[in-house]
Amino acid sequence: MDDFSAILLAGGHCPDIRPYLENTLLHALVAGFNEQKKSIAAICHGVILAARSGVLHQRKVTALPEWMESLAFNLTRIWMGSYYKTYPNISVEAEVAAAAHEFVAGPYSFARDCPDNLRAGFVVQDENIITARWPGDAHAFANAILLDRLAA
Repeated sequence: MDDFSAILLAGGHCPDIRPYLENTLLHALVAGFNEQKKSIAAICHGVILAARSGVLHQRKVTALPEWMESLAFNLTRIWMGSYYKTYPNISVEAEVAAAAHEFVAGPYSFARDCPDNLRAGFVVQDENIITARWPGDAHAFANAILLDRLAA
């Protein structure tokens, strides 16, 4: 861990991502990064990993909002089954909001950012924790990480 100044917790969905989200070794690694005040960047379901690592309890964050997760599930369940439901009884937003000081869902929009227009992206940074909702925020998320690393 000493060789790194930041960690990126990628997202994803479907039941196959559960071993990543539930990995206690990763939880300890993320907690260690937080103890050392190193940058932790998480997007989409990756924010669940941060939540389970115990690093969000005093933080303002975002993650995949429940409305977006439910819409993706309901629009695809006829041909994809439960693919968009990583956990059938809890949403990403509900789990992350329960672990964080403040959860911000962001704008009610499917607008995607791009390198030339970061305004559509939604990112929340609280000290060393940088979070984003979904791939549509990826450019603004990457820009926030870059600016954070340049400021360090």
